[in-house]
Amino acid sequence: MVTGSDGKYARASGSPAAPSAGDPRSQSFSLEAAVDGEGCARVVGPGVATVTAENHGVKDFATFVVEDPRNPLPPEDVTATVKISRSAISRDPEAKAYDTYPLSVQTITIANTSPEPVAGPLYLTVWDLPIGVELWIRAANVPANPPPNMTLYFRQNPAPGKSVHVRLELTDGLKLNPGESVTAQLYFLYSAGEPSYRLGVVRSTHTEK
Repeated sequence: MVTGSDGKYARASGSPAAPSAGDPRSQSFSLEAAVDGEGCARVVGPGVATVTAENHGVKDFATFVVEDPRNPLPPEDVTATVKISRSAISRDPEAKAYDTYPLSVQTITIANTSPEPVAGPLYLTVWDLPIGVELWIRAANVPANPPPNMTLYFRQNPAPGKSVHVRLELTDGLKLNPGESVTAQLYFLYSAGEPSYRLGVVRSTHTEK
């Protein structure tokens, strides 16, 4: 934390954490950023960092994501900074697999429980689906009245040891602010028992299938 003569404070954060063994989601990394007493930030290395500025109890943030487009940063696991909640699974009569079989839907809510923004783009990761359960995702940017021949749902089952990445639509566009939440819907086709699976959240400008 850097203290200026006018009582302003600035802090650059970004601590690395090793991924769990066998976890297919991501790596973690940090960005080096220097902040002077006037609140000027100087980025000195690639990665992600948040600068927090506080003045008499009023707090604001600046988030930096620095990478080489030819060599993008690996996905960063940010699951520890959010709370993931699942609704009950229910049948959606409007959603059909192969345009024939009704799908069941579950709403996933991701809330930022950390004191700082979580930089995007953010993806919900899904893995460890049981055999016999199909995961489906609704297409993005579907018009209000889609044409009859438009495919609205896509099968997205991950290969063993891999995860499916579902893009989260952030209200802010670039980050999930403290206390904010975002939702995603997962669709399933199965014959017996409710599906069990694992979830996480990663930040990435590219995803690996």
